[in-house]
Amino acid sequence: MASQLINLGNFRTTLLTSLRNSNCSTYIPLL
Repeated sequence: MASQLINLGNFRTTLLTSLRNSNCSTYIPLL
């Protein structure tokens, strides 16, 4: 369970980083 939460956190961090890099608004609904 804890590892799943960590993986989810890493995925969200990666998604936010991608959002900053691309400035693409299509990722916003996924947050």
